[in-house]
Amino acid sequence: MQAQNQPPQFRLRTLFILMVLVALPLGAYLAWFRGMKEFFQAAVVGETGSIEVREHWPKPLEQLVKESPFEISTQTLRVHCMCQGFDPEYVWRIAGDPKQMDHLVQK
Repeated sequence: MQAQNQPPQFRLRTLFILMVLVALPLGAYLAWFRGMKEFFQAAVVGETGSIEVREHWPKPLEQLVKESPFEISTQTLRVHCMCQGFDPEYVWRIAGDPKQMDHLVQK
């Protein structure tokens, strides 16, 4: 029989069961949270970075380059993808003379 002033004694088995009951839901939640974070990262942002291949440029820019009377190479035109998710965003930079730039601005 236990004395009145002693705290209750827990067995190792009881502590293990309590630990599992706390750790399993916590681990499942962390796995779910990480999966959702990676999913939204891929769906909303996607792969970003410099685009070296001309076929991967955005369609309006590719059309502008095809219709231009000037020779525009991948050395003078740099395209960078900022976001590849639901609404892709690109920035580009071109090195050219003022006549070429006026033509591109008009288009």
